[in-house]
Amino acid sequence: MSNSQVVLLGLPGAGKTTAGQALSDRLGWTFLDFDEQIEAETGLSVAEIFAKFGEPYFRRLEADLTKRLASRHQVVFAPGGGWITNPELPALLDRDAILIWLRVRPETALARLRATGVTRPLLQVQEPLDRLHALLAERQTLYDRAHIAFDTDELTPRQVAETIYEWLKRQNRSGWSS
Repeated sequence: MSNSQVVLLGLPGAGKTTAGQALSDRLGWTFLDFDEQIEAETGLSVAEIFAKFGEPYFRRLEADLTKRLASRHQVVFAPGGGWITNPELPALLDRDAILIWLRVRPETALARLRATGVTRPLLQVQEPLDRLHALLAERQTLYDRAHIAFDTDELTPRQVAETIYEWLKRQNRSGWSS
């Protein structure tokens, strides 16, 4: 079935996991969070992987996971925020895969992460807000390659999921649940 992969992109704290789960529920599809999958497969947290082996190793795990999952259908993928920095990875997915950027201000992302107590290895620095601004600056042109972007600052994860769902419906693409 074509048009059956949605990939949520964005900074840590953009809502990829929570909105992705809600979207997959709404579509009746499978949800796959890359960080959770990598943690389950390695028995290590993402923070432990970064600490023990470094970011390049983690990115290789993401690439391997993408290769293994690329043929899955009716799935919402939530890769890590830096997944998009490897240009080969989107090309591995179905040609009809929809890339959606969940755009968020770094201030909002940091507030969300702090509220949930989620630890992100790249933000374990003295000034995590500065780091988020730097990550956004580094990745902006890559995120801009998404098919569409939705601002998530003022929306709950369920509202983000519903906004995406309605947009997908309006695309009138075959394979979308209604």
